[in-house]
Amino acid sequence: MKGTVIAFGAHPDDVELSIGGFVALLADKGYKVIICDLTNGEPTPFGDPDTRKKEAEEAARILGVERITLDLPNRYLMDTVEARIKVAEVMREYKPDLILTHHGEDSHPDHIETKKIVTAARFYAKYTKVNWKGEPFYPPKFLFFHASHKKKIIHPHLIVDISNFFGKKMKACDAYKSQFGYYEEKRKEFLKRIEIANKMYGKLINVEYGEILFIDEPLKIVNPDFLFDSL
Repeated sequence: MKGTVIAFGAHPDDVELSIGGFVALLADKGYKVIICDLTNGEPTPFGDPDTRKKEAEEAARILGVERITLDLPNRYLMDTVEARIKVAEVMREYKPDLILTHHGEDSHPDHIETKKIVTAARFYAKYTKVNWKGEPFYPPKFLFFHASHKKKIIHPHLIVDISNFFGKKMKACDAYKSQFGYYEEKRKEFLKRIEIANKMYGKLINVEYGEILFIDEPLKIVNPDFLFDSL
């Protein structure tokens, strides 16, 4: 096992829609990848908890990753001490080398709060002299993904080539029939929008499909070869 990655999303489907290709790529490369949903995503207009759980499990199976779903409240997610501790305990248990979560440039309150919770939990995870699960641990690397309801062009810091994993991503997204599949035209339109966005970002790096990421701390470059491989 090369290392452990945890992708924290507010709801089941956020990670798949945003970086489904990237997490599939990481899993294929031998990393232990865990999707951690802060809520079960329900209620929604056409879903229910049991259906959403089965869809989330199927999406994780398609991508080749594990899944954890916490019991924080959908629609009412808030950056509280309780929420921070729940997320910090996941970090302390699995000791991820890389964390992925929402970048916060959004209009969905749950997405905005998720960034606050997860970034605070990173600091909480290293606390000593607390009665929490796991041992103190500070995740060394943090990246942010784009899952936004805001109608705004986003300028990414990084773009990942997911061309070989785009098919898996689309199958994982399509697993959420209760969210996008009840109306065939709506389903087709939604999947097409994902394809258009990934094609647009892929074009910026001269590949077929790309997914975008953001950083807020410098990344260390050890081997500069990748700079020339991307030209």
